[in-house]
Amino acid sequence: MHVSSLLRMNWFVQNFLLTQTVPISILDVGSYDVNGSYRPLFQDKRFDYTGLDIEAGPNVDIIVTNPYSWKELADESFDVIISGQAFEHIEFFWLTLSEMLRVLKCGGFLCITAPRDEKRHRYPLDAYRFDTDGMIALAKYGNLKILHASTNLAPLRAPREFYSSSGDSLLIAQKPLEWTGLLDHESYRLVPHEEEAYATGFIPFDQQEALRFLDLSQYLQGRKLVLFGAGYVGAEAIAKISPLLPISYICDNNKKKHGQKIGNIEIKEPEALANEDWGATVVMITIRRPCDRTVLTSQLFGFGVTDIIFYDDISD
Repeated sequence: MHVSSLLRMNWFVQNFLLTQTVPISILDVGSYDVNGSYRPLFQDKRFDYTGLDIEAGPNVDIIVTNPYSWKELADESFDVIISGQAFEHIEFFWLTLSEMLRVLKCGGFLCITAPRDEKRHRYPLDAYRFDTDGMIALAKYGNLKILHASTNLAPLRAPREFYSSSGDSLLIAQKPLEWTGLLDHESYRLVPHEEEAYATGFIPFDQQEALRFLDLSQYLQGRKLVLFGAGYVGAEAIAKISPLLPISYICDNNKKKHGQKIGNIEIKEPEALANEDWGATVVMITIRRPCDRTVLTSQLFGFGVTDIIFYDDISD
């Protein structure tokens, strides 16, 4: 699990799921927590999250004995099915996709992320890579309505961490209310599409850089700013930002720092975030190590944070 994967799945949650008011059952396929999971994204009380994998372990609620025949699950039993960084490791992913669609309710959402450019990483094998065309092919095979498909693109004003060396591809699709089953390959004819036909406003890295945050105050628009990471990068951020904009406080996981100050900015425990209004607060991560950023991003989503930016993304 890496930051770009978490950010993509969070974008799906924010734009397709949190707009609904009814209870939503979530199935996460390939949920074993190796170095992070999507569970923190589904803390809202309307979500009922279930992790599925082929072996017992952290973040696994259901163990299927056969990855291509889930006798443990009934037809149309979940509102939403997600899978991230798993399809490249599944030997016959189209069979797993068939099972995902069998247990997905009609009208339900499917969200899949998988790498295009990731270096080889066997777990237990590493068989495939997926471009946008591959994601679209998955939706066509499942007779799904495509809502979004892209590779290493990001929404406007997204942080640099939305992009990654693994070149993640993203598919969001919906199972029709009157679903007729998988693709009828006898009658199928290829109809070419524009490469960015389903990008829904996502843009490439070079365009994003040209639009990089010109002014932090413009981005905040009066919202409260909280920092996370009270090390040397946090101190640098405070020195740079505090003369221009108010910083409410800075969080850190190191208990020894709690109650201390950097300048006049108090260092608080992460649990302080649980009391924030996330429509009026932005959290800036002031840490540079990629592995630490992944852990912190997941932790912040667990507190319900909806708007995360990174110190390196603000302009000089």
